[in-house]
Amino acid sequence: MSIFDIFRNWQKNELGQFSGKKGQKKKSKKSSSIDPEKAKIMRKLKHKSKYLELEYEEAKEILEIAKTEFFTSIQEYCQANPEAKNPLCPVEPNKKKDKTDMDFPDELKTIYREIIKATHPDHNQGGDEEELTETLISATHAKQENKIEDLINISFDLDIDISNISLDLIEEVEKGLRKKEIKIKKMRKNNAVVWYYAPPDQRKIFIERICPIKKEE
Repeated sequence: MSIFDIFRNWQKNELGQFSGKKGQKKKSKKSSSIDPEKAKIMRKLKHKSKYLELEYEEAKEILEIAKTEFFTSIQEYCQANPEAKNPLCPVEPNKKKDKTDMDFPDELKTIYREIIKATHPDHNQGGDEEELTETLISATHAKQENKIEDLINISFDLDIDISNISLDLIEEVEKGLRKKEIKIKKMRKNNAVVWYYAPPDQRKIFIERICPIKKEE
């Protein structure tokens, strides 16, 4: 069950305790409190977000190392075998869709403003100014690219209270985390990573397969 499902069930239970025309609350043996339940949900969200961030950074680092060695091996093989087909052809970069503030929920604008305050030197006397600047830059990039889960993760790092975020925003964060999970899996299955972890003899076969030598007609 996702964090969003837990929150939705909790919200349903809360609403179910109200009845009557005036919305009077039913008497219940167990008096439920919103704060503890939501705090539990936010803790789970925080742990999942932090865990995936660590997994993503690790997968990204390995992929970058693997690509460097993989591409170098391809170039060396193609130089030694001029008739081989080099798969490293220039690719036209995809044009990114411009993100505007219209794509950015008001709740996140508020969180972003809180991040700006939290990273301001006046609020962090004696803190690492360089680290705070990097955090603000990361938050700005997250805002520009509409990466909700990254912005939420930064707010967790800065101990910003976001316990009042809406159900819709929690759902969006969950969607973002699921996308990150898929991205991590794709990174780990990338050809460069597969080649990187393969034994030497398998590496050679791998390169030969993706760089076939052109046969003379």
